[in-house]
Amino acid sequence: MSDIEKNIKGDHEDTVVPVSETSSASSSEPSLMLKPKPFDLKPDRSILPEKKGSKLSRYIKFNFYTTYRKIFTVIFTANLIAFVCFVAKANGVPLANDVASASSANLMSTILFRQENFVNLLYEIAVCVPHSVPLSIRRRLAKVFHYGGAHSGSGTAAVVWFLLYTGLITREYIHVPTKDNLVNLVLSYFLVCMFIAILAAAHPRFRVMFHDHFEAGHRFAGWSALVVFWIHNGLVARSSAREQNIPIGLFLAKSPNFWFFCVSTSCSILSWSRLRQREVYPEVLSDHAIRLHFKYRPMQPFYGLKISNRPLLEWHAFATIPDEDENGKINGFSVVVSNAGDWTKQTIQNPPTKLWTRGYPLHGLLYTSRLFKRIVVVATGSGIGPCLSLLYANVTPRRVLWSTPHPETTYGPKIMNAVLKADPDAIVWNTRTLGRPDMVALTYQLVRESDAEAVFIISNPKVTRKVVYGMETRVRLGTSGLKVSKIILGCMSYGSPEWQAWVLPEEESIKHIKTAYEAGINTFDTANVYSNGQSEIVLGKAIKQLNLPRDEIVVMTKVYFPVGKTADTPLIGLGSKPDELGYVNQHGLSRKHIFDSIKHSLERLQLDYVDVLQCHRFDQDTPIAETMQALHDVVQAGYARYIGMSSCWAWQFHAMQNYAITNKLTPFISMQNHYSLIYREEEREMFPTLKHFGVGSIPWSPLGRGTLTRPNANQNDTTRGKIDRMKKTYSEKVTANIVDAVEQIAKAKGVSMAQIALAWVLSKEGVSAPIVGTTSLENLHDLLGAIDVKLSEEEIKQLETSYEPQNAIGHL
Repeated sequence: MSDIEKNIKGDHEDTVVPVSETSSASSSEPSLMLKPKPFDLKPDRSILPEKKGSKLSRYIKFNFYTTYRKIFTVIFTANLIAFVCFVAKANGVPLANDVASASSANLMSTILFRQENFVNLLYEIAVCVPHSVPLSIRRRLAKVFHYGGAHSGSGTAAVVWFLLYTGLITREYIHVPTKDNLVNLVLSYFLVCMFIAILAAAHPRFRVMFHDHFEAGHRFAGWSALVVFWIHNGLVARSSAREQNIPIGLFLAKSPNFWFFCVSTSCSILSWSRLRQREVYPEVLSDHAIRLHFKYRPMQPFYGLKISNRPLLEWHAFATIPDEDENGKINGFSVVVSNAGDWTKQTIQNPPTKLWTRGYPLHGLLYTSRLFKRIVVVATGSGIGPCLSLLYANVTPRRVLWSTPHPETTYGPKIMNAVLKADPDAIVWNTRTLGRPDMVALTYQLVRESDAEAVFIISNPKVTRKVVYGMETRVRLGTSGLKVSKIILGCMSYGSPEWQAWVLPEEESIKHIKTAYEAGINTFDTANVYSNGQSEIVLGKAIKQLNLPRDEIVVMTKVYFPVGKTADTPLIGLGSKPDELGYVNQHGLSRKHIFDSIKHSLERLQLDYVDVLQCHRFDQDTPIAETMQALHDVVQAGYARYIGMSSCWAWQFHAMQNYAITNKLTPFISMQNHYSLIYREEEREMFPTLKHFGVGSIPWSPLGRGTLTRPNANQNDTTRGKIDRMKKTYSEKVTANIVDAVEQIAKAKGVSMAQIALAWVLSKEGVSAPIVGTTSLENLHDLLGAIDVKLSEEEIKQLETSYEPQNAIGHL
């Protein structure tokens, strides 16, 4: 999508390089170091769109109510529902056994979400979806790295449940002070103390200030609690089995608590049973960084590992980098350690020859990069370590931004070569010679250049939060904040065949809209005049029937032409006299018609607002001041979020936009202009004007009314090809030569002609997203493939060589 959904995370602990993914060059790489290409030292901040919403709304959405906290909330809500059910079941105070089971279940969940194999399973499930799945779904699946919210949510819920359990058995002991109840009570209060200590130490501020103490305390308190839990469970089972007069083994087999504890204990044993001391082969990179090589097993990309020299007290998680032998076969792995705290400093100054490892290698954040077609990787300092595995894997097209002091001398030629091999145009920013970069502007620049779907950042918390906030609060069409898909579905072909023979009826139209949305298109363009309003009706029905999320999709419609009074009324186009045909005040861009038209459009669409209201053509008879004030008032009234313009002369657009800006009215954010390989007159004045105002182009007819989708010999094979009058206005000589060139390149690349024609449009500066319409589901899927087709400079030159200037078409 052209407006980028951002998946961003990274949080260095002060002694740890965060676990994610890494990659490096082969160990057999030459020592000759590649050099980064020159780049702009002063990124243009004017390309950054305005932030969305108020400062308070942005804080709540992007800073406070994070995905981590959302998951935490979901866990707590589920437990609250369980509590209500227990209360209803007991007609008041819940039963102690039910409360104990809830606590045990949450404890099991807490441990599961820290068990390596279970977490890896979550990642595998999340990344198994294809790229054809809508980006909004893939973006949410990428949030799997926030599984810590489930760990903390379940842990906190387990403590709350156990506090309630302790209260219940305290009341029971007061009424029935038996020996068994006393033992149960003492053990319960011991567990309460352990749990409260664990929760208190897990507070983020305490963790940062006393991380080593937190880790050791968390571990030993957890082990103690687990042992006491088993004792507690055994004593309760013995007492309950005696009361029920059944064998204790049978009682345990029927007890959910027993099986919950079995799973919890098995998870801990499985992880610690893999504790091993390994040989280490250190490679000192500088006095700031060291690379530790391990040879005991080959390591595939996208894994991290915990290492330690004091296995009972502290562990440090690092991203692994596959190591290769001379034949390119993975024969081990390495980790990059930079000076970020006491442990890392000691490791660099006194390189170890043996270290402990524990557990199974763990997937991390960058494994989710497989969900996206193109990404931007941002790293500062040693954050490049977790990124190297992704660069090594080479499965996702990416751009790289790396900011660090003296990258060559600090990390050496192998790591520098790995970065530049992955992205020859990488921005490697030396903070010692260039100062601190504008990370937000540089990141956004790479996003725009690469058309990335996601941004991954590995940095310290401060920089991470700044870039995350800067990206998530900014997306745009042109310089606006509107998210549109890279290809927009044109709905002119959907409505009523009575209007035009090539138009699909309602049922078929809704199938096309459904397919488009499922394939990732979130933007739909229609107009009041298409099928004399029936197109808007069909789109509105599709949104309702398919339950398309209104907050996600973008609906665009237009105002200018009169809407026919009957379904078969032909388009009353330019050059007609609508007043004489009975359409007084029902055409043009007068204030009356703009307000009447938008209200009728909303009724047909069954919507409260449209995202973009576009002027279909320029109105020669209405003052610009009246039109722009009316459009501004429509936005202020809440009928439209933005306004756009369609085909007109560049001077007309300039005059309207300049009036709006000068008078502090709502400006246009988009221009729906006529543009394709066989009609490029917009390049003379319109595109420079759009660039000047920062307005995005969303061209109509980018396939030349279907001309560019089939060879010259087959031009009249479709219904529209036979009857479309506009097709006949293109220069036949120019069109034939260009169609031949499109066909040749399509055959050479093994793709369709339509994909080549769309790929050319997408490659042009200033184009945000072309509008495509089709009456074939097969063709619709084919058109979407154009996003991944990249044309070389030679191919673009071949496509453009035959073009000759021609008369303006579409708005005369």
